[in-house]
Amino acid sequence: MKIIMKLLTIFILCSLVSLFPLTTESMAENIDPGITDNKYAFAENVGWINAEPQGNTYPGITVFLDTLEGYAWSENLGWVSLSCQNTDSCTTVQYGIVNDGNGNLSGYAWSENTGWINFSPTDGGVRIDTITGKFSGFAWGENIGWINFNDSTDNSFAIITTWGHDHDNDGLSSPEEIHIYGTAYNDEDSDDDGANDGAEAEYWLSYFGSWIRDFDLDGEANNLLDGDADNDGFLDGPEIATGTNPAVIISFPVSTVVDLYEGFNIVGFANPPADYKAYQLLEALGFENIVSIQRFSQSSGVFETAAFDQDQHMSGVNFSIKCGEGYIVVMRQLLLGFELGMTNP
Repeated sequence: MKIIMKLLTIFILCSLVSLFPLTTESMAENIDPGITDNKYAFAENVGWINAEPQGNTYPGITVFLDTLEGYAWSENLGWVSLSCQNTDSCTTVQYGIVNDGNGNLSGYAWSENTGWINFSPTDGGVRIDTITGKFSGFAWGENIGWINFNDSTDNSFAIITTWGHDHDNDGLSSPEEIHIYGTAYNDEDSDDDGANDGAEAEYWLSYFGSWIRDFDLDGEANNLLDGDADNDGFLDGPEIATGTNPAVIISFPVSTVVDLYEGFNIVGFANPPADYKAYQLLEALGFENIVSIQRFSQSSGVFETAAFDQDQHMSGVNFSIKCGEGYIVVMRQLLLGFELGMTNP
């Protein structure tokens, strides 16, 4: 009797497992980024099909560059699997939805209750707009007919994903820019502050947990669209690059003003511009004023020199000019009040 009860328990557990998708922690759906209920396809014969059935968690649909994975849910169909990867069953039955990288979908999804669903049938097909992330078109199931992915009267909540192309090469997909960040998908630096949208979004998220906060109370809370978030007169890009705080008005880049005398000078710069090089300093000082600039390299143990030759060509090591380092500057003549650093734009 105990053996029979154990077998019956195992049977029931196995039956329950088969009804639900396997949970895969590494997978995360990327549907409905604006949290606007843009997560539905519609079929006249079965009703709504939900691509994000459990909110911002697995097992919703995840769009990748080359495939779609995860599950959709329908009250009348149950779970619809978009890939054999979901259940590690590809060695038995190979199926799935393919993305050609430009949003054109093909292949088959599977539902135990209705069978195969074709994403590229004759006179149909489903695609994703690489700018907006919006699904469109029609899929076909032999037992349920057409499934409408279009944004239409019957389906005003057409599916939107964060997957798409990065049209301005700023590190954010165009759908992310449109539906999440509110930035321009065709402008890498939407607020023209010197930091591209992707890098700036990462900065605000890392240090403040959000890019939405009106630090200077100017009415623009989206700091990806506010070039000077603290209204201190310095753009956020240079502040981020030089390590000052773009959210605090009393934290801003400063410049160094030095008097350079004929012959040898030992100088340092408190806040040189980001990625500033020795050749740039030579050019800023001018051939008529400077002979050379030299620093001691701790890594190599030797002095490195950048200089003008007699033909006014720059030569030598184009090393970085950094805060905290000392430099030997050899001048041809006196130059008073030379300024290097961030200045008010």
